[in-house]
Amino acid sequence: MKRLGSVLHKSSQGKLIVSADFAPTLSALVVSSNLDRVGTVFDVFGPISKPYVSVKPFKGTKSEQFVGKYLYLLNKKDKKRVNIKEKGRKKKGKKVKKQN
Repeated sequence: MKRLGSVLHKSSQGKLIVSADFAPTLSALVVSSNLDRVGTVFDVFGPISKPYVSVKPFKGTKSEQFVGKYLYLLNKKDKKRVNIKEKGRKKKGKKVKKQN
């Protein structure tokens, strides 16, 4: 997990504005400190030395609770932990066996 930066405020379009420590890639997964999925990187703007990042929250995320807190980006190995944590929230479908 890599610290992205602290949330400054929520924009009028509903996105979280983050004062970032670095410029991340677009569409990167953003999580909170306890690995709850928050959203994705939507835009990077501002000066190169201290950029700002716009994070588009996922549906159902109460984005106001993150104002003033730090958000993080996931490494590949950390994504496995989030998938395990999110497994209970996903709907399980039936698998159909192929007949030869």
